Amino acid sequence: MLQKHIKRIVRFPVTIILLTIFATFFFAYQFKSLSMVLDPKALLPQEHPYVKLNNEIEKQFGGSRVVLIGLASKDGDIFNPSDIEKLRRINEEVKKIPGILENNVVSIADKKVKYVRAEGNTLEIKSMLEGIEYTPEGMKELKNRVYSNPMFVNSLVSADGKVAAIILDFKGGASDWSKKTSQIPHSGTFLSPYDRLGKPRLSEVVGISSAYAEEDWKKWQGGGGTTEKKQDVSPTTSPSPSTGEGQGGGEQGKWPAVAGGGEKSWEQWYVSDSTIHKKILEIVDKYKDANTDIYVGGLPIALAFLEADSLRMTKYVYPLALIVIMIVLYFVFQSIQGMILPIVCALLSVVWAVGLMGVFKIPLDPWNMMTPILILAVAAGHSVQILKRYYEELGNAKVSSEQ
Repeated sequence: MLQKHIKRIVRFPVTIILLTIFATFFFAYQFKSLSMVLDPKALLPQEHPYVKLNNEIEKQFGGSRVVLIGLASKDGDIFNPSDIEKLRRINEEVKKIPGILENNVVSIADKKVKYVRAEGNTLEIKSMLEGIEYTPEGMKELKNRVYSNPMFVNSLVSADGKVAAIILDFKGGASDWSKKTSQIPHSGTFLSPYDRLGKPRLSEVVGISSAYAEEDWKKWQGGGGTTEKKQDVSPTTSPSPSTGEGQGGGEQGKWPAVAGGGEKSWEQWYVSDSTIHKKILEIVDKYKDANTDIYVGGLPIALAFLEADSLRMTKYVYPLALIVIMIVLYFVFQSIQGMILPIVCALLSVVWAVGLMGVFKIPLDPWNMMTPILILAVAAGHSVQILKRYYEELGNAKVSSEQ
């Protein structure tokens, strides 16, 4: 069977080469359909009732894109004028990061965090920093206020007082959201998820209530907007098409421009993990000094590092692996032909395999990120075996002809 297959290939070499070139270009074209899903929650079975419930909770209340900023004092505790002022400034500056859920920003420097004291028939409620002076006495009063409520200990301030935390939360963290937006272009004219994804329910794509009819979406897509506000969107999803404004208002809360309606891209309302990481570092790096360390953590930060590693792998590791394999092949076969042919076969295998992932809409994720380089190594190895056998048979044929 295998011999018949090989004979057909040898009998029609030009046809086989042309078909191979055509198939390679076809699969290379499918790269445009590839998407990258780094969020581990997106890998969970999305139809499982527990996962669906968790996604709905995250859509309504946030909590899946949480970032923690830790301000640590190297000398003493953080209850000193310098560190408290840094904490306050960072707390206010992070609220300007696009995509942040401002209502979910929490720290002892935030006005939402209250000091409550009951005395007689009166109840005193004020912000932690309200009325606090930057003096030794004021810092002592602030410390007393913080430790008067055990909820703040080991959550917003460490038990020894050396570290204070700022908790942030960002929009767009639901697993189905990250899967679908990974296929939206990052620049250029905005292409609606409704058009890109084969017209699913609008509520499944951007979290908008299903009360928005298909006609309204088409109107908005054409730049006309909607005539009536039917229902508000959930707190963690995109802004309402009928109002053009989102949770935080202002420029960052505006609905993205659609085809024919402007130049703004979808990043205005969905901020990537790498952008979140970059913006936070731009803020906290200004406040690091000899007496203060600032740490950043959370799922978006971890995914930003994973994204950076993936890009480095594509840019450096794959080419380096290719060069190493070519060098080894050259020393093994001592010929350009023996170096090039296995590499060409390996690259064709990579293009076909990754192209098939695009055809079947299989995203690149942390589990299959290494697939291309593994295929490259395995395919090159098999090609080497076939080529080695070919050279052996060719040598035997020459010996026989000489005899």
